Parts: sequence; structure tokens; C-alpha cells
Amino acid sequence: MKLDRRPTSITLSLIATFSAINAITDFVPISPVLGFESFLTLGWVFSPLTGLMLGPASGGLSCLLATLIELFLGRPMLALGPGGLLRSASAAFQTGLLASGRWRLASVILGVLILGWLALPTGRVAAAILVFHLFALAAMVILRGWLERGLGSQSRRRVGFAVWTASYCGNISRHLYGNLLFVIVVGLRPEVFLAAMPFTLLEQVFFSFASLVIGTSLIRLKLRQAAYIG
Repeated sequence: MKLDRRPTSITLSLIATFSAINAITDFVPISPVLGFESFLTLGWVFSPLTGLMLGPASGGLSCLLATLIELFLGRPMLALGPGGLLRSASAAFQTGLLASGRWRLASVILGVLILGWLALPTGRVAAAILVFHLFALAAMVILRGWLERGLGSQSRRRVGFAVWTASYCGNISRHLYGNLLFVIVVGLRPEVFLAAMPFTLLEQVFFSFASLVIGTSLIRLKLRQAAYIG
């Protein structure tokens, strides 16, 4: 999708609106839906959709502002250090890259995260968790620019598949980025990550399905065309 030339005031309004949405949804826990105690929130669904709707740069900035708003409101956001402020933005940025056809950069970013994980002793012991991320990397390379074309398709199935794939790749990139911070900053042991694999599967299925339903509806309503600012 080509970038629209929008007045700065409209661009800032869209970024601010999505920042507020992400900040609000990040206070909504998903534990009752998943059926087990989880620190994850509905914001994990909306951050990749923000990249889908606004593009990588504006979507990432919007999610970063949402995180800063939450920090200002007293939500503990620095347990993983300053790098933790970029977790939500990373999901939006990656999803936005794929949705705008820039799959090469998205693939490089995820590839660097995978190599970074394998460079750590903890990561090598818990290498099995990379099954989720290697699946995403393979999807990026195989589908390439099809995701951008799929989002503009008249076929509901193609749109839905493109939304699901782009959102999953964005969220799973955020997942690995967060895991790296948990090892580097907190020092979590590999057993923790291996034991969490079934929960990771359940979480990602939920996130992807929720993104599919909401994202497809927004695109069918032409909201992406109206909001996309790159």
C-alpha cells in the first residue's frame, strides 16, 4: 500500500488514538479467556493490529507512546530494563513491515533475534522453543510480498490469512525479543522457557485468532485504507 500524504494533524491524531487504544487494552487481562494465570493482556492482540493499520513506523511509535502512558500511570514497565519499553512496539513494527511488503527487513530482524537466542547458553539449551519463531521466519520468506497483496484482496479468506500470518509473525517476534530480555536482564533458566512451550502455543493460537477476527473486520470496513500512514 502506498503511503498517503496526510496532514500532520491527522497523522498525529491517528497515532494518539491508537496509543490510547493500546494503553487501555493493555490493562485488560486475558487470563480468564486462556484458563490459566497469565501476565498477558488484550494489548498483545492490538499492538500487531496497530502496525497493520498504521504501518511500521507510525504503528511502532503509537505502541511506544502507549507503553510510556502506562509507565506514567504507574504500571511497572521497567522490570526488563529500558529495552522492555520496546516490546509492544516491536510487534507493531514487524507486522507493519510485512503488511507493507517489506518482508526482507522483517526477516532479517527475526533472523537476528533467533541468532541472538542461540548465542546465549540458555538459548542453546532451550533451542526447542524456536519452533514457533522458525515457523514465522519460514512464512515470511515463502509468502514474501504476498501478504501485502493479500491484505488488499477482495477475498475474505485471503485477507484473513494475510492478517493471521502478519499478526502471528509480529507477535512471535515480540515473544522472542522478550525472552532475550528475560535471559539477559532477569537471568531466567532454560527450564522455564521449555516448560512454558504449551502455554506459548495456546497464547499464540488465541492471539492469532483474535487478530484474525478483529483485523479482518477492520479491513473489510476499509479502516486500513483510511488510517494507513506508514
